[in-house]
Amino acid sequence: MAKFNVIIERVETIVKQAQITVEALSAEEARRQILADLEVDEGAYDDDLEPIEGGAGACTVTVESTTHDTQSEIPRALAS
Repeated sequence: MAKFNVIIERVETIVKQAQITVEALSAEEARRQILADLEVDEGAYDDDLEPIEGGAGACTVTVESTTHDTQSEIPRALAS
């Protein structure tokens, strides 16, 4: 009987949100300022983010490799 190495991976999800006050001429300009800050430093607003929802995401099961149990294999000459 064959044996398989299996990897189980679960994605934990935490949704975080922050409310930032930005001085700008328009909403689009305010959005661009925040995006520019995040482009320079992805963690620029990490201290402002607070968890609002959490949970478990999808569970993925992947077969990594196989190993064969030689005791349960039938020799080729006897199988035919």
